[in-house]
Amino acid sequence: DGVAAACERAFRIAERYAERAEEMRRNEPDEVFRYNLSMIARAARRVPRLPAEGFHEALCVIWFVRELCNALEGFGFAVLGHVDRLL
Repeated sequence: DGVAAACERAFRIAERYAERAEEMRRNEPDEVFRYNLSMIARAARRVPRLPAEGFHEALCVIWFVRELCNALEGFGFAVLGHVDRLL
């Protein structure tokens, strides 16, 4: 039950991240930055609940888990390691 609850919380954190990116997108005058924010929002809606669709989302999975561990566990790791092996 604890693992399921933790996963649901992680999904909610990702959803809130997507909501914030969409909020920022609405007020962003720069077209390129608006596009980047839309990509962030789309990836955050999928990651980590659904499998990654492409390289960008795969990197988002790795980064999201890294940030989640850093924020919730209180320890930080700066090196991602062998990203090519993880992917």
